[in-house]
Amino acid sequence: FTGSSSPLVTLKGQPLPGTEQDAAIPVPALPLSKAQGMHRSRSTPVIHSSLPEQLPQWKRLEPLRPRWPHCFHRYHLVNGMSVLDNGRVLVSARDRLKGTKNGVFRASSGNVLYQPDQRDKIQLDVECLVKLLLQQPPNSAPSWTVRQLEFAFRNVGRKGVWAQNGMSLLLFLGCFFKTFHVFGPNDEFVRLNHGSPGHSRCLDHLDTVMVNLARISEPRLCFEERLHFHPKVPPSLKKSGVAAVSHTFESKLRFHDEYQDPPPKFRSEMAPRDALFCLTD
Repeated sequence: FTGSSSPLVTLKGQPLPGTEQDAAIPVPALPLSKAQGMHRSRSTPVIHSSLPEQLPQWKRLEPLRPRWPHCFHRYHLVNGMSVLDNGRVLVSARDRLKGTKNGVFRASSGNVLYQPDQRDKIQLDVECLVKLLLQQPPNSAPSWTVRQLEFAFRNVGRKGVWAQNGMSLLLFLGCFFKTFHVFGPNDEFVRLNHGSPGHSRCLDHLDTVMVNLARISEPRLCFEERLHFHPKVPPSLKKSGVAAVSHTFESKLRFHDEYQDPPPKFRSEMAPRDALFCLTD
């Protein structure tokens, strides 16, 4: 799916946890890449580093789908010609677990669209945090605290990506539930989930981290669902139980029911299309 510059459309959904009346839930604004913004504001062909070729007005711009690489068609009989946009990445959420007779089936509540440059910034900052946690804690403390870790990261010479996007370090560490472990009576200590220093690295897949960042800011998800993927939340959020965490990461979750025209599951459900042209002898 692509972003839209039109006003946000509201959907009548189920009431949020803790509320008794239905609320109009706005569809989140999807992030636009630089190439997509130029494609909408100019009539000349767009040339950008994220595009493998020039993008004129009569070509479509498709996001990068790393899990479905064969879904991109450069030439299509109905949709026309398309250009791949490496500045936007589209992945499925894979955040639903359904029990079956033979095990557990993993499904998705929607798709997540994010920008790869923010993913690279997150990877650099997480690697720096892992290196800091491998050192001895300051003041001969038994373990690192979240405040000490953030203060030590500031001495590196830059602000963390969580601070640039309006998120606390405690919530940011909660999105990496395979790499970091926050513990203590008030969740003030942090350590690595894996041991040997020679193999210390980020164990979470970055696509899963971007999905977690999109889920934690989604008001349509109930508090228990957000809490399942983000077990470390501040006490203020635990008391409210409804409010979603606001941040400025360019990672947005769009549910399947928010599509105006969802794709059919089977070919037999597809409505017949009028031929664009006829081939004659």
